[in-house]
Amino acid sequence: MKPIKPIKPISILLFLLLGAFAYSGTKESDNHKISIIEEASGISYCTDTNTYIVANDEGSFYEISPKGKIISRHKLGDFDLEGVVCQKDTLIFAVEKGALLIVDRETLESKYLKIKGLSSRKNQG
Repeated sequence: MKPIKPIKPISILLFLLLGAFAYSGTKESDNHKISIIEEASGISYCTDTNTYIVANDEGSFYEISPKGKIISRHKLGDFDLEGVVCQKDTLIFAVEKGALLIVDRETLESKYLKIKGLSSRKNQG
């Protein structure tokens, strides 16, 4: 049996931050909103800028500060974005219908890549 790898602190931070986006208490005054982002569906930390990228189901992504201030919003098109990974020069978005959207962080030019064999499958999650 392989030993269990320790969880990295950034993984815990991302889990807690995503939980903060999704949390809904019984009273409005009990809620702490980091940012108001409709249909948030993915989050990634960008180490080079110390910001977070949040994808949503409406084809947009937001760059937010660690304190939750929205720095910028960009509409990529009519995509149902389900996740995001921030790399030095690119953002990689998982698109619901079995594809990836690769976006240049500087120019926002994008490339749509279908993943063979996944486009006919329905989202199970």
